[in-house]
Amino acid sequence: MSNDRQTPSREALIESIYQTFEDFALPFSATNHPGCCECDGYAEELAGVQRQDLTMLHIGTVCWGPIPFLTPAAMAYYFPRLAEFAILNAENKEGDPFRFQFLGALRDAKAKQFTLFEGKHRLAVLEVLTFLEKERTLASDDDDTGLDTLDSVVTSWKNTLNSES
Repeated sequence: MSNDRQTPSREALIESIYQTFEDFALPFSATNHPGCCECDGYAEELAGVQRQDLTMLHIGTVCWGPIPFLTPAAMAYYFPRLAEFAILNAENKEGDPFRFQFLGALRDAKAKQFTLFEGKHRLAVLEVLTFLEKERTLASDDDDTGLDTLDSVVTSWKNTLNSES
């Protein structure tokens, strides 16, 4: 990722992400994994939750939370809020940086959860990742493990854009 490109402000980037994903409506159900009691619980917890009302209490932790179980429609609907949390360097329910959960969710750009993401949505994901890289919010000065993870996530998303061309 080139460092000569102007990085948008946090606020401008967040607004841009919401605009890019504005056409996605609140899904009827956030999860669809028959026979998974935990997933049913996540679906109940997220039922009717508007994206702007989504909180870290809904998201949970790395070990417990709905993100890996979201349907493609739910991921597309909630993505702006999840990106906002990552951009703002929010902490999850246990006080851990949410950005690592966010990266974990994005690790495979070809995953079923992202099937509704078109080119403009994928570019928006890359904008968020570029912002996180430039802000260096993924690692402290003495720990670059988050940046290694970021590099592999960026590569995954760039590859999907290249395959669409």
